[in-house]
Amino acid sequence: MGASLILLVICSCNRTQSTITDLIPADSCAVVVIDWAEVRTDQDLKRLLKADQLENVLSESAIDGGSVKKVAIFSAMDSRAKSGVLLRGTFDKGRVISSLTTRGWSEKTIEGHKVYVNGNDYVTVLQPQTLFTGTREAAASVLRTLDGSQEGFVASRSYQED
Repeated sequence: MGASLILLVICSCNRTQSTITDLIPADSCAVVVIDWAEVRTDQDLKRLLKADQLENVLSESAIDGGSVKKVAIFSAMDSRAKSGVLLRGTFDKGRVISSLTTRGWSEKTIEGHKVYVNGNDYVTVLQPQTLFTGTREAAASVLRTLDGSQEGFVASRSYQED
């Protein structure tokens, strides 16, 4: 995952919780959704998916891997410009933000939402149980999908036709 951008966004209480796949941008051409709770307890799957790398990234962001239930990884054709990871689970937002700012991440705004940036990596909390990390373009696209101003992957015509 290397350099990842972490965005933390706190949404309105009126917003209904989306499924993790609802937030994947429609122009994604590669999507993988993982039941993290299952993978992290199976040594063969963990080795196959190089899950230790994700555990290290989670640890650096003050996230307990045991609190993550689902992981969705997505990418557009140009993965350097638009790729990201959505995490669904239980997160201590204050602890995550503190960890990021202590390590030099700066607070910015994208699409009217608070995000945390370190180089080309962005992080945001999208909903009480959903965190995003990835590129700026992916962050902006996920935030537009969250706000309903852009169609998500699952709702897209190309997904429904397959």
